[in-house]
Amino acid sequence: MNRNAVALVVVAGMSASAHAGVEVGGTAGVHVFSEHNALGTKEDDIISHANSAVFSFRLGVYFSAMLGVEAEVGVIPTESRGGNVTFDIFDGFARGNLIAQFRSESGSNTIIPFVTLGGGAMRVMSIGTDDGSLLKEGATDPFGFVGIGAKYRAGGGWGVRADFRVNLVPSNTSSVTTDFEALATLYREWGRPAAKAKVEEKKDETTETATADADNDGILDADKCPNEAEDKDGFQDEDGCPDADNDNDGIADTADKCASEPEDKDNFQDDDGCPDPDNDNDGVPDAADKCADQAETRNGFDDEDGCADEIPAALQKSVGVVTGVTFKVNSADLLPASNKALDALAATLAQFKGVKVEIGAHTDDQALKAGGAFADNDALSQARAESVKAYLVTKGVAEDQIVAKGYGATKPAQDPTGLKGGKLAAARKANQRVELQIVMPEAAAAAATPAAPAAEPAKE
Repeated sequence: MNRNAVALVVVAGMSASAHAGVEVGGTAGVHVFSEHNALGTKEDDIISHANSAVFSFRLGVYFSAMLGVEAEVGVIPTESRGGNVTFDIFDGFARGNLIAQFRSESGSNTIIPFVTLGGGAMRVMSIGTDDGSLLKEGATDPFGFVGIGAKYRAGGGWGVRADFRVNLVPSNTSSVTTDFEALATLYREWGRPAAKAKVEEKKDETTETATADADNDGILDADKCPNEAEDKDGFQDEDGCPDADNDNDGIADTADKCASEPEDKDNFQDDDGCPDPDNDNDGVPDAADKCADQAETRNGFDDEDGCADEIPAALQKSVGVVTGVTFKVNSADLLPASNKALDALAATLAQFKGVKVEIGAHTDDQALKAGGAFADNDALSQARAESVKAYLVTKGVAEDQIVAKGYGATKPAQDPTGLKGGKLAAARKANQRVELQIVMPEAAAAAATPAAPAAEPAKE
């Protein structure tokens, strides 16, 4: 069937009925060429058309809800397959077909299956090579096809359609071979049957007025509780039933302070209707709190177990000035005399691995000599704190258990201001020290107990 024949079929279909439905659409899909498709090839030629995309425009006219005719023109941009070279091929086609669709008489049906039968012609429009011996430009072959598919009707006359077709085409090895197509179309339809309006049963107005809302809750008697008024509390207000206990925790909404959250029934304030995730308000959730009815004591010792506790005496004795720690003058090097005190401290810390401590080093207010190993007292004190930490780590204390901090002369144990002679010397000696403090949790840092007073100064 050539283009003129297709046009005649379309014109005949359009004139057959003044009330014909019309469908216009754009199509895209895949065309699978047979390796033996004879279009533009020679007999037994190894060159064929590669599988490719297909694009087309389709016009359909329907004589009735079931039968119609369609005309379609399109292109297939492809390339050669087989042979020693690959080159572009641009194919064009025109075709016409009869279509029989089912379930289309009712506008309420959205899925419309169909079958189709037709034919047309395909032409090699151009090739991307000057070698005419490879493929004949301008060659035209007829073909026939059968297909099945379905339409989906959307609103406003729009729809989508899927086609699956088998094309019967001339073969270069026998009389006929088969190509295949899978197509998707977006279309617009005119003349679609209107959806039938639902016919509602006419009710006796007198009876309806008398029984429509027996409980006067604003919800017709189709509600689940026609004789009990809905309580309109924002919870399941469309079912027509009063909801005495929205969260089903056994506490009536009138007494429930948390009507949308069920009580957790843990023997703590179970009558208020509210879940209590932290009964003792110590910041440790009840699920992890070993003492849910006792608030955690935030003292840096076992602060995650949720229990009230005191710092063990063995650990408390180590808090404050670490007696016996000495350094070389203006140096961070520990003197051997420090080993005994630090060994004892390491043994204590090893017993309380979960306690984080700070080693703080302090100096007096005398400026360091220029050209020394340290620029100022801040740098010297930081280095001394790091030296003590390093020693404790060698004795088995975890590195992340200790924070080293140098304070320089910023926190004197005794204020040297205005002192002279022996009193000034004694104050400066007291200020040269190493202290241990327990590191408090951040949440309790502001309320932490002040550090223990200095007991005995370290020696330089």
